[in-house]
Amino acid sequence: MEDHPSLEDALAAMERRAENAAHSTSRLLAALKRAQQSARSGDLAALKKAVAEQMDLLRAADADAKDLSRAWPYSDDEERRVLEDGRFLREVVETATRQGVTITEQDGLLLSYPVIVRLDPTRRAVTINRKLDRRIRPTFLVKQLAALQQRPIKFKPAQFIESLYSAWEYARRRVGVDQLFASDVKVNDLWTVFTVAPGSAAEYPRQEFGRDLYLLEGSEVRETRTGAHIHFSRSTGTKQPGAIVVVGEDGRRVTYSSISFTLS
Repeated sequence: MEDHPSLEDALAAMERRAENAAHSTSRLLAALKRAQQSARSGDLAALKKAVAEQMDLLRAADADAKDLSRAWPYSDDEERRVLEDGRFLREVVETATRQGVTITEQDGLLLSYPVIVRLDPTRRAVTINRKLDRRIRPTFLVKQLAALQQRPIKFKPAQFIESLYSAWEYARRRVGVDQLFASDVKVNDLWTVFTVAPGSAAEYPRQEFGRDLYLLEGSEVRETRTGAHIHFSRSTGTKQPGAIVVVGEDGRRVTYSSISFTLS
Protein backbone atom coordinates (compact mmCIF):
# COMPACT_ATOMS: atom_id res chain seq x y z
CA MET A 1 0.00 0.00 0.00
CA GLU A 2 2.89 2.35 0.76
CA ASP A 3 4.12 2.01 -2.84
CA HIS A 4 0.84 3.19 -4.30
CA PRO A 5 0.74 6.66 -5.90
CA SER A 6 -1.42 9.39 -4.43
CA LEU A 7 -5.07 9.37 -5.41
CA GLU A 8 -4.48 12.42 -7.61
CA ASP A 9 -1.54 10.76 -9.43
CA ALA A 10 -3.44 7.49 -9.84
CA LEU A 11 -6.44 9.28 -11.35
CA ALA A 12 -4.21 11.40 -13.60
CA ALA A 13 -2.58 8.21 -14.92
CA MET A 14 -5.99 6.64 -15.52
CA GLU A 15 -7.11 9.75 -17.37
CA ARG A 16 -4.09 9.55 -19.68
CA ARG A 17 -4.63 5.84 -20.34
CA ALA A 18 -8.33 6.39 -21.01
CA GLU A 19 -7.42 9.17 -23.44
CA ASN A 20 -5.01 6.83 -25.24
CA ALA A 21 -7.67 4.11 -25.45
CA ALA A 22 -10.25 6.59 -26.72
CA HIS A 23 -7.83 7.86 -29.38
CA SER A 24 -6.93 4.38 -30.65
CA THR A 25 -10.60 3.38 -30.65
CA SER A 26 -11.46 6.53 -32.64
CA ARG A 27 -8.81 5.63 -35.23
CA LEU A 28 -10.23 2.09 -35.45
CA LEU A 29 -13.74 3.44 -35.93
CA ALA A 30 -12.52 5.78 -38.68
CA ALA A 31 -10.91 2.86 -40.53
CA LEU A 32 -14.13 0.82 -40.27
CA LYS A 33 -16.12 3.73 -41.69
CA ARG A 34 -13.68 3.99 -44.59
CA ALA A 35 -14.15 0.27 -45.28
CA GLN A 36 -17.92 0.74 -45.13
CA GLN A 37 -17.82 3.67 -47.58
CA SER A 38 -15.47 1.80 -49.96
CA ALA A 39 -17.76 -1.24 -49.98
CA ARG A 40 -20.74 1.01 -50.62
CA SER A 41 -19.08 2.61 -53.65
CA GLY A 42 -17.21 -0.49 -54.87
CA ASP A 43 -13.71 0.99 -54.53
CA LEU A 44 -11.90 -2.34 -54.13
CA ALA A 45 -8.42 -0.92 -53.60
CA ALA A 46 -9.62 1.42 -50.86
CA LEU A 47 -11.65 -1.39 -49.31
CA LYS A 48 -8.67 -3.77 -49.06
CA LYS A 49 -6.49 -1.01 -47.61
CA ALA A 50 -9.09 -0.07 -44.98
CA VAL A 51 -9.65 -3.73 -43.99
CA ALA A 52 -5.92 -4.33 -43.57
CA GLU A 53 -5.52 -1.07 -41.63
CA GLN A 54 -8.32 -1.80 -39.22
CA MET A 55 -6.69 -5.06 -38.12
CA ASP A 56 -3.56 -3.20 -36.96
CA LEU A 57 -5.72 -0.55 -35.29
CA LEU A 58 -7.79 -3.22 -33.59
CA ARG A 59 -4.68 -4.71 -32.00
CA ALA A 60 -3.58 -1.24 -30.82
CA ALA A 61 -7.02 -0.46 -29.40
CA ASP A 62 -7.15 -3.82 -27.63
CA ALA A 63 -3.72 -3.20 -26.08
CA ASP A 64 -4.73 0.25 -24.84
CA ALA A 65 -7.99 -1.09 -23.41
CA LYS A 66 -6.15 -3.87 -21.54
CA ASP A 67 -3.59 -1.37 -20.26
CA LEU A 68 -6.42 0.76 -18.92
CA SER A 69 -8.19 -2.18 -17.25
CA ARG A 70 -5.00 -3.23 -15.43
CA ALA A 71 -3.79 0.22 -14.42
CA TRP A 72 -5.91 1.06 -11.35
CA PRO A 73 -3.60 0.44 -8.34
CA TYR A 74 -6.15 0.31 -5.51
CA SER A 75 -8.30 -2.58 -4.35
CA ASP A 76 -11.77 -1.87 -2.95
CA ASP A 77 -10.47 -2.09 0.62
CA GLU A 78 -7.53 0.18 -0.18
CA GLU A 79 -9.85 2.79 -1.69
CA ARG A 80 -11.85 2.85 1.53
CA ARG A 81 -8.74 3.08 3.71
CA VAL A 82 -7.42 6.06 1.74
CA LEU A 83 -10.54 7.96 2.75
CA GLU A 84 -10.50 6.69 6.33
CA ASP A 85 -6.89 7.07 7.46
CA GLY A 86 -6.36 10.76 6.76
CA ARG A 87 -4.40 10.49 3.51
CA PHE A 88 -7.24 11.85 1.41
CA LEU A 89 -7.80 14.77 3.79
CA ARG A 90 -4.12 15.69 3.71
CA GLU A 91 -3.99 15.43 -0.07
CA VAL A 92 -6.97 17.73 -0.54
CA VAL A 93 -5.59 20.32 1.89
CA GLU A 94 -2.15 20.21 0.22
CA THR A 95 -3.76 20.55 -3.21
CA ALA A 96 -5.80 23.53 -1.99
CA THR A 97 -2.69 25.18 -0.58
CA ARG A 98 -0.90 24.87 -3.93
CA GLN A 99 -3.90 26.37 -5.71
CA GLY A 100 -4.33 29.22 -3.21
CA VAL A 101 -7.69 27.98 -1.91
CA THR A 102 -8.44 28.09 1.82
CA ILE A 103 -9.51 24.63 2.99
CA THR A 104 -8.91 23.38 6.54
CA GLU A 105 -9.11 19.89 8.02
CA GLN A 106 -10.73 19.62 11.43
CA ASP A 107 -12.08 16.57 13.26
CA GLY A 108 -12.14 14.53 10.06
CA LEU A 109 -14.01 17.22 8.11
CA LEU A 110 -12.92 19.55 5.33
CA LEU A 111 -13.93 23.13 6.07
CA SER A 112 -14.13 25.39 3.05
CA TYR A 113 -16.06 28.41 4.31
CA PRO A 114 -19.03 28.33 4.23
CA VAL A 115 -19.05 24.74 2.96
CA ILE A 116 -18.53 21.67 5.15
CA VAL A 117 -17.31 18.47 3.50
CA ARG A 118 -17.74 15.09 5.19
CA LEU A 119 -16.17 11.86 3.97
CA ASP A 120 -18.23 8.81 3.09
CA PRO A 121 -15.61 6.03 2.69
CA THR A 122 -18.19 3.26 2.23
CA ARG A 123 -19.56 4.92 -0.89
CA ARG A 124 -16.17 6.33 -2.01
CA ALA A 125 -17.76 9.77 -1.86
CA VAL A 126 -18.04 13.01 0.07
CA THR A 127 -21.03 15.02 1.18
CA ILE A 128 -20.85 18.72 0.46
CA ASN A 129 -23.27 20.50 2.78
CA ARG A 130 -25.09 17.14 3.16
CA LYS A 131 -25.31 16.52 -0.62
CA LEU A 132 -23.60 13.33 -1.79
CA ASP A 133 -20.90 13.80 -4.43
CA ARG A 134 -18.80 10.93 -5.80
CA ARG A 135 -16.36 13.17 -7.69
CA ILE A 136 -13.45 13.02 -5.25
CA ARG A 137 -10.34 13.64 -7.36
CA PRO A 138 -8.46 16.18 -5.19
CA THR A 139 -7.86 18.76 -7.94
CA PHE A 140 -11.48 18.50 -9.09
CA LEU A 141 -12.84 18.73 -5.55
CA VAL A 142 -10.72 21.76 -4.70
CA LYS A 143 -11.84 23.51 -7.89
CA GLN A 144 -15.46 22.73 -7.02
CA LEU A 145 -15.08 24.04 -3.47
CA ALA A 146 -13.35 27.20 -4.71
CA ALA A 147 -16.35 27.86 -6.96
CA LEU A 148 -18.77 27.28 -4.08
CA GLN A 149 -16.85 29.80 -1.96
CA GLN A 150 -17.71 32.46 -4.53
CA ARG A 151 -21.46 31.81 -4.46
CA PRO A 152 -23.83 33.91 -2.35
CA ILE A 153 -24.43 32.30 1.06
CA LYS A 154 -27.92 30.90 1.56
CA PHE A 155 -28.57 31.66 5.21
CA LYS A 156 -31.57 33.26 6.95
CA PRO A 157 -30.22 34.97 10.08
CA ALA A 158 -33.59 36.30 11.23
CA GLN A 159 -35.08 32.80 11.18
CA PHE A 160 -32.03 31.24 12.85
CA ILE A 161 -31.90 33.75 15.74
CA GLU A 162 -35.53 32.99 16.60
CA SER A 163 -34.77 29.25 16.78
CA LEU A 164 -31.60 29.98 18.74
CA TYR A 165 -33.52 32.09 21.26
CA SER A 166 -36.09 29.32 21.78
CA ALA A 167 -33.28 26.80 22.31
CA TRP A 168 -31.55 29.19 24.74
CA GLU A 169 -34.74 29.67 26.77
CA TYR A 170 -35.18 25.92 27.08
CA ALA A 171 -31.51 25.14 27.76
CA ARG A 172 -31.02 27.79 30.45
CA ARG A 173 -33.98 26.44 32.38
CA ARG A 174 -32.78 22.87 32.04
CA VAL A 175 -29.27 23.63 33.28
CA GLY A 176 -30.68 25.93 35.96
CA VAL A 177 -32.84 23.36 37.76
CA ASP A 178 -32.94 24.03 41.55
CA GLN A 179 -31.01 27.27 41.07
CA LEU A 180 -31.25 30.55 39.24
CA PHE A 181 -31.77 30.21 35.53
CA ALA A 182 -28.48 30.37 33.64
CA SER A 183 -27.79 33.43 31.52
CA ASP A 184 -24.85 32.14 29.51
CA VAL A 185 -25.57 28.75 27.95
CA LYS A 186 -22.82 26.61 26.46
CA VAL A 187 -23.15 26.30 22.73
CA ASN A 188 -22.94 22.52 22.97
CA ASP A 189 -26.05 22.56 25.22
CA LEU A 190 -27.82 24.70 22.62
CA TRP A 191 -26.85 22.29 19.85
CA THR A 192 -28.21 19.44 21.98
CA VAL A 193 -31.60 21.18 22.07
CA PHE A 194 -31.51 21.69 18.29
CA THR A 195 -30.83 17.98 17.75
CA VAL A 196 -33.07 16.40 20.37
CA ALA A 197 -35.06 14.43 17.76
CA PRO A 198 -33.68 10.94 16.93
CA GLY A 199 -31.19 11.06 14.08
CA SER A 200 -31.11 14.86 13.92
CA ALA A 201 -27.57 15.08 15.29
CA ALA A 202 -26.33 13.33 12.16
CA GLU A 203 -28.42 15.62 9.97
CA TYR A 204 -27.21 18.76 11.76
CA PRO A 205 -23.73 18.10 13.17
CA ARG A 206 -21.99 20.37 15.66
CA GLN A 207 -19.74 21.86 12.99
CA GLU A 208 -22.72 23.04 10.93
CA PHE A 209 -24.30 24.57 14.02
CA GLY A 210 -21.04 26.40 14.72
CA ARG A 211 -20.90 27.56 11.10
CA ASP A 212 -24.41 29.00 11.48
CA LEU A 213 -23.39 30.83 14.67
CA TYR A 214 -20.51 32.35 12.72
CA LEU A 215 -22.82 33.39 9.89
CA LEU A 216 -25.28 34.90 12.36
CA GLU A 217 -22.53 36.86 14.07
CA GLY A 218 -21.34 38.10 10.71
CA SER A 219 -24.82 39.31 9.78
CA GLU A 220 -26.54 42.48 10.94
CA VAL A 221 -29.20 40.58 12.87
CA ARG A 222 -28.79 40.91 16.63
CA GLU A 223 -32.34 40.91 18.02
CA THR A 224 -35.34 38.63 17.97
CA ARG A 225 -38.81 39.90 17.12
CA THR A 226 -39.47 40.32 20.85
CA GLY A 227 -36.38 42.45 21.35
CA ALA A 228 -34.04 39.88 22.88
CA HIS A 229 -30.45 40.87 22.04
CA ILE A 230 -27.86 38.16 21.46
CA HIS A 231 -24.37 38.10 22.97
CA PHE A 232 -21.62 35.78 21.72
CA SER A 233 -18.89 34.49 24.03
CA ARG A 234 -16.01 33.46 21.84
CA SER A 235 -12.25 33.35 21.69
CA THR A 236 -9.48 32.49 19.27
CA GLY A 237 -7.60 30.47 21.87
CA THR A 238 -7.71 26.88 23.06
CA LYS A 239 -10.93 24.93 22.67
CA GLN A 240 -12.98 24.95 25.88
CA PRO A 241 -15.29 22.25 27.27
CA GLY A 242 -18.73 22.58 25.70
CA ALA A 243 -17.37 24.94 23.04
CA ILE A 244 -17.51 24.58 19.27
CA VAL A 245 -14.59 25.53 17.05
CA VAL A 246 -15.29 26.79 13.54
CA VAL A 247 -13.09 28.04 10.74
CA GLY A 248 -13.90 31.47 9.36
CA GLU A 249 -13.65 32.76 5.82
CA ASP A 250 -10.04 33.80 6.42
CA GLY A 251 -9.10 30.31 7.63
CA ARG A 252 -8.79 31.45 11.24
CA ARG A 253 -10.23 29.21 13.96
CA VAL A 254 -12.90 30.75 16.16
CA THR A 255 -14.14 29.17 19.39
CA TYR A 256 -17.73 29.74 20.47
CA SER A 257 -18.11 28.94 24.15
CA SER A 258 -21.56 30.25 25.12
CA ILE A 259 -24.51 32.37 24.05
CA SER A 260 -26.73 34.70 26.08
CA PHE A 261 -29.69 36.98 25.39
CA THR A 262 -30.77 40.15 27.15
CA LEU A 263 -34.04 42.00 26.74
CA SER A 264 -33.81 45.54 25.45
